Amino acid sequence: MLLAKVDRLLTISLSVLNAQRQGKEQIPEIGIRGTLKKLETPSMIEGFDELFYVNLLPKGVFNVVRVSSEI
Repeated sequence: MLLAKVDRLLTISLSVLNAQRQGKEQIPEIGIRGTLKKLETPSMIEGFDELFYVNLLPKGVFNVVRVSSEI
């Protein structure tokens, strides 16, 4: 359930950023959604040393939070 909320927020954030692009730089909405469907949530089991949640805040600022290794 949480992943669905994260994906929706990411889709909205990417759509907002994409709307700021002009001409050929702009990506069709279906391209953004199609790519997001292919993404998988990484896990520590895959061998990562650290994982982070990254949220896009207003004005293009990023909020980065380290994920607990217990998740």
